[in-house]
Order: sequence, then structure tokens, then C-alpha cells
Amino acid sequence: MTTDRITAYADESVQIDTATSPYLMAAYILPASHWIAFSNAWHDCCVNREPRISFFHAVEAESLTGEFQGVRPEFRNAKVRDLATLIQNHRPPNIQCWVSRQDYSNIVAGRIPREFDDPYYLLWEHITGLMAVTCRHLDMIEPVDFIFDEMRHMEERVMNAYRQIVAHASPLLSKLLGNPPRFESDRRVMPLQAADMLAWNLRRRISYPDEQRPISELLDMIQPEMLVEPLRLDRVALEEFVEECQHR
Repeated sequence: MTTDRITAYADESVQIDTATSPYLMAAYILPASHWIAFSNAWHDCCVNREPRISFFHAVEAESLTGEFQGVRPEFRNAKVRDLATLIQNHRPPNIQCWVSRQDYSNIVAGRIPREFDDPYYLLWEHITGLMAVTCRHLDMIEPVDFIFDEMRHMEERVMNAYRQIVAHASPLLSKLLGNPPRFESDRRVMPLQAADMLAWNLRRRISYPDEQRPISELLDMIQPEMLVEPLRLDRVALEEFVEECQHR
């Protein structure tokens, strides 16, 4: 593996209790050497600046539990803002894709072969397409390796989706697909904590669009490089996906 092999740190976020409940996947992309500097800065911000935390989870910050147990909301907000500023300063391009649970259930589920019938296969296929567009923008021509948070219930689904994508990838996409996805602990891998912040806040905006967040400009801060528009898979896209899968 070369020093500057391109790496995407990805996370998923799921909501189940609203009309637009999404399956969502988001990732940040940078060369490996850039991630080293980012990780050092993120770790320093977490453990050496008040309030001190060992690692960041967006859900704990929101609920003031776990690492944020006993932290006053104004200090929580300051910590989140400090971490978001790091993302803003390092400017990692991000890619994001989502589909509502209701749309997937009504349009896709049960209409395609079982090996494709998984929302995470759907998201993976479109995330890799967005990755290809982003890489062209940045003149990145090396394969991209994806790293996910280690979640036992997700690993088999992600690996199956990867195998299916490799089998059906276009020549251009094949050149950009790196090694099989890796799964790491987000307690130890700093860019995964940043991906968690991105995915959680994106999902929150979709699920509760009228919600007044404590840091109103946070999503602008953590999406510094918007080279590709966020992708919502609508009815047309889902019908096209169904038709393609039926002929594979």
C-alpha cells in the first residue's frame, strides 16, 4: 500500500420513526497522508481540550451520555464546534446517499434477486458511483479503499454488497475500487468519528427538517468540499435500479 493511497471513511445512519425515515451512507475521502494529520489534530482536540473526551459519538453528544455524561450543553456545543472546525479546515471531500425506508419497501423490496435486495447494496452501488465522480474532480486515479466502523450486524451485508459491485462494475469504476472494505473501531480511528458526525447530522436533518439545532451552521462546517451533490434515490432512480437488477 502506498503512503498516499486514497481512503474513504464511511458510516451509515438509520432512522425508523418518521415518514421520511432514511437509510443513509456518507463518507469522507482523502489521501492517507492527509488523514494522518487530521487524526492527530482530532485526537488532540478530543483528549486535550475541555471538556475532555476519549472519542466522539454524535448520539452521545446529542443526549449528553457516555463521554458527554455530566457535560453542560454549552460546553458540549463548544466541543462539537471545535471538532467541526477541524473538518472545515482539512476540507475532506464528502459523498452521501440516502433512500427512505418507505420508498425502499414499496418500490424495491421483493422485486429483485435476493443477492441485490438490501438497502446497503443499493447505497453502496451509488456511493461508489459518486466516489468515481469525486475522484475525477480531484484528479485522483488510484483505487479507493473504504473503511467502516466495525459493526457485526453490518459487516456481512457490506462485504456482500462489495462483491456484487465488483462483479457488475463498469471499467472506469473497476479501476477505482480498492481492496475489500475494512472494519475498524471508531473509538480508535479518528476519521470514522468524523464520518459519524457527518452521517448522524445528515440523517437528523432529513428526519426532522424543521428542528432547530444547537449549532445551526454545523452541516455547512462539516461539508467543506461539496464537489458532488448529495444523492437522494427517488422513485425514478429506484425503478431504474429494479429494472437493472432484474436483468443481471
